Amino acid sequence: NPIEKYIQYIKPYFASSELVHISNEVSIDDTCSYAGMRLSFLTKTKHMDVLKALRANIIELTGNHNVDRGIPPYLKALNWYRQNDMKYFGGGANAQEANMPLILTLKDSTRIAWIGFNERCPLGECAGNGPGANRYSDAKAKSMIDSLRKMGINTIIACIQFSEVDGYTPHTAQRIISKRLIDYGADILIGSQAHVVQEIGMHKGKMLFYGTGNFLFDQTYKPEVRRAFFLQCAFYKGRLILTKPVYTYMRSTKEPDIASSQEREIIRDSILKEENF
Repeated sequence: NPIEKYIQYIKPYFASSELVHISNEVSIDDTCSYAGMRLSFLTKTKHMDVLKALRANIIELTGNHNVDRGIPPYLKALNWYRQNDMKYFGGGANAQEANMPLILTLKDSTRIAWIGFNERCPLGECAGNGPGANRYSDAKAKSMIDSLRKMGINTIIACIQFSEVDGYTPHTAQRIISKRLIDYGADILIGSQAHVVQEIGMHKGKMLFYGTGNFLFDQTYKPEVRRAFFLQCAFYKGRLILTKPVYTYMRSTKEPDIASSQEREIIRDSILKEENF
């Protein structure tokens, strides 16, 4: 099974989680050809099964490339998520749906919300008159967080597709927006855009993950794009009490793998800076 081979090194980490959140920016067209696709993304339905194999049940749609090939592939992907019991946020069939937070009730009856935005929409990928990602604005974010707090939501997870930088250091707008979202009342910030893993910080005692790097992607042209991490999170009585990075390194065969001790130290040295805490 090609999919099982592809995720063989990371799959055990996803075997028992109640919730698995993955940001995906590839829509579906079974007639697509991968040859020469480069920076315009599509996939075939059968290859979406990698999300099922990792037990994903929360799909983030803040990405830049979901409408690369037009509206029908995007709507087909939304339908596929629904058919496979995957909730999505940060994008949708129209601007209203794209701006809807995802609220889930845990087994202990506490509630968690995910909110998602795209900072710049550089490829025209944001929802307006049609489908796409949720365009960021301060006013929209503050209104959404205020509403969730009034509803008594226990934890708010904010995710943003920032404009990309080719380096470990987040740009000024990332830092400002991330801290602003915490000020508004979010409990954690996760940047979804980074092809090069970025620094980790803290603001008012809450974690800022400016960019987690590549996960299920095919870049191997330099070591920086092969380094990344995903987060193992724990909740207690609706509160986020643990965010543990699991460091990864993309093999030359483009299979994500758990980082060696040497690579893990390189990543940690690159993203853990005293001044960010």
